[in-house]
Amino acid sequence: VDRPDTPNLGEIRALERYEPNSLVRVVVMPKNQGASAARNTGLAQSFGDHAVLLDDDVVPDPCILDAYVGATLRFPPSTKIFVGSTKLPPPRTWMQRAMQ
Repeated sequence: VDRPDTPNLGEIRALERYEPNSLVRVVVMPKNQGASAARNTGLAQSFGDHAVLLDDDVVPDPCILDAYVGATLRFPPSTKIFVGSTKLPPPRTWMQRAMQ
């Protein structure tokens, strides 16, 4: 899920070629409605038992899905949300520096 004014919209649209396998669904919001609306839309469009939500400014570890699958196996099935440590890219703005 992304907004229509994202600078990498072409890259997002390129992911649509994976949609026929039913494992990938690309959704571009009609207008920028914020992160919460994008997450809610993504969850509404999902069809799995679990979801991993990543913001566009986060660089995920290559093993992130393995870590989340392991967490779902170690904890009761009623647990639906996991928040783990995330490595952020180097800060470029004062707001990003304040968050680290």
